[in-house]
Amino acid sequence: MENWIRSVEVEAPTVEEAIDRALEQLGRPREEVEVEVLSEPKRPVLGLFGGQPARVRVRERVASKQDGFRKIVQYLFDLLKIPVSFDLDTSDGDFRILIEPGQDAGMVIGKYGQTADALEHLLWKIAKSQFDHKGRVFIEVGGYRDRQQEKLRRHIQQSIRYVLDTGRWVALEPLTVDQVRMAVGMILKHPGLHYTIIGQGLYRTVVITHSKVNRSVEEEVF
Repeated sequence: MENWIRSVEVEAPTVEEAIDRALEQLGRPREEVEVEVLSEPKRPVLGLFGGQPARVRVRERVASKQDGFRKIVQYLFDLLKIPVSFDLDTSDGDFRILIEPGQDAGMVIGKYGQTADALEHLLWKIAKSQFDHKGRVFIEVGGYRDRQQEKLRRHIQQSIRYVLDTGRWVALEPLTVDQVRMAVGMILKHPGLHYTIIGQGLYRTVVITHSKVNRSVEEEVF
């Protein structure tokens, strides 16, 4: 968390003095921070050797994981110089970052939605590791995701119909993990089809084939 919520490490002759210096740097009162004592002070042996100061780590305390996640999103937008305001909806167990459409909102979406995809993936990893978040993370800009989702759904359905009608194979455009789940769910509704997922990371390719396709042809494709 300390990379996202403000945090400082301070050395001083005593623990209390180190904490006071850290509070001054953060500009926070004691009740709004968490203190971790990294090392107690040690007096030098014979007044010459082995002495060390106290060292503490002090970080801002967040009221809830929603509050912490909101700070992270704002930090990331500030870092990327994306000047948009947002609301955070957690009512369904997911983190939904709601952004009103406008001139600067396009910076969040990016070309073909790739910036939004990358931000969702990064923020999901942070939410999972820092807050043990069990749900997913979505960035929604004025219904953009819903329109893209419907467009993709039609494309997958057309590809499925093509494979069923011709017996040939189709490789879908690179998809995010959530989009792969949607594609696989649609493919599984047709017992005559087979799918293969290729790739790792943010984007994967789903290849749809007829289940009766010759194995040698399938191996040649992949």
